[in-house]
Amino acid sequence: MSHLSPDRFCAVLGAEGVGLGRWHANHHQWLGSREFTCDAAQPAWEAAVDALASLLAEHAVRGAQLRVLLSAR
Repeated sequence: MSHLSPDRFCAVLGAEGVGLGRWHANHHQWLGSREFTCDAAQPAWEAAVDALASLLAEHAVRGAQLRVLLSAR
């Protein structure tokens, strides 16, 4: 990662899935998505955060900016 043009990541947390994209300079790359399910005993945000953690673990995001977009659907 260059400090002059840092990687920026955007995570989209929806009602049933999470997606992750990366921007470097003017180049955009879709890194992937994960669906999740939750039951009545578990809040939906816990499943969403677990799915996001799984995506972030697959990509080198140390020191980068992360923006999170919350979506109902």
